Amino acid sequence: MSEHALDVGLADFSQHVLEESKHRPVLVDFWAPWCGPCKSLKPVLEKLAAEYGGKFLLAKINSDENQELAARYGVRGIPSVKAFVGGEPVDEFSGALPESEVRIFLDRLVPGPADELRSAATALRLEGDVAAALQKLAEASKIAPDHIGVRLDAAEIMLDLGETDEARRLIAGVADDADPRVPQLKAR
Repeated sequence: MSEHALDVGLADFSQHVLEESKHRPVLVDFWAPWCGPCKSLKPVLEKLAAEYGGKFLLAKINSDENQELAARYGVRGIPSVKAFVGGEPVDEFSGALPESEVRIFLDRLVPGPADELRSAATALRLEGDVAAALQKLAEASKIAPDHIGVRLDAAEIMLDLGETDEARRLIAGVADDADPRVPQLKAR
């Protein structure tokens, strides 16, 4: 087990899941020793917890020993994985998914490099350094060319600079319902 995965029970659930999820996502794996699919999912989750290096915490709960927690969170079958953010369950899956599908699940929860560059760009823009913000967004776009947030942030800056053609190019093909800002940016 890595430093990013631990066994959790009723006594320490509040501390390790609810409180910790206010700082980073916590993935809760409800499992049982007799469950075959649990045995194939466990090493995948542990490997990813180590690989992501603390960007999320893996909390493993033996549902046989913690039936109250399993009932509280509506566990109907195992393995059942629930993601907590801000002290609340926000997403889940059941069954032993392949590693590629678990990665997709995690990537919805854990900010990736493009999201980190986007946050840096937002901070630079607030400081008034629009050129540096655009540079960070360009870097983010190279990492994740289809990242809608990156495209919309850049389009917003382009509109502020009066570069309507570039803004139009950035939001072209983005569906109006992809983000609440899309209709507003298109109207501008």
